[in-house]
Amino acid sequence: MPDDELVLDTPEPPDDQGYEEFEDYRALALLEANGIGRDEESLVAALASPSSVLQGAAAHALGSLGMASAVGALERLEAEADDLVKVEAAYALVRLGEDDHRDTLHAALADPVNAYLGPPAAAGDLARLGDPAGFPVIEACLAEDNLIARVGGCKQLFFFVPLQGQPAADERPVDAVGVLKGLLEDPDPEIRRIAALQWDELGKSYTL
Repeated sequence: MPDDELVLDTPEPPDDQGYEEFEDYRALALLEANGIGRDEESLVAALASPSSVLQGAAAHALGSLGMASAVGALERLEAEADDLVKVEAAYALVRLGEDDHRDTLHAALADPVNAYLGPPAAAGDLARLGDPAGFPVIEACLAEDNLIARVGGCKQLFFFVPLQGQPAADERPVDAVGVLKGLLEDPDPEIRRIAALQWDELGKSYTL
């Protein structure tokens, strides 16, 4: 199924779903909306889809569901794909215990944020893994005029809050809390909406 024929509208996550689980939920909901089941055979088959969106969602789902027997298929996808699909495959592999694929996530940080979707996703994935290296990528995304880049960076801020104060790749300390506070008053309503979701969720666990 080509990308222009996909069903992209999916239900909002349930109210009791934490922000950290939104991407896992969205990947599975997107696949289901396009007739792809969550069994391993269906997900592995979707890795060969002509749609990069479905490839990325299937890779993400295989990682989130812990389907370790899909490692070989994910490695092939990682080798063949680029940008966001490569990042999704690499993160799935790391989640499945193949830690050497972190190198792919680090490499994606070097791509221009105004031309690629992968850098902010890779930065957020590394942050989930306890690695603050990608925080400068998030700041670069948020400094862009391109709303897609800004939204991509904003969505990942949540995962840097536990790394607050740690040195990023440029040796400056992570200030995810300060950046997030500023985004609560951003001129763009979508950025404000995403920032508010994160702020509300973090308020349950952190004193901000």
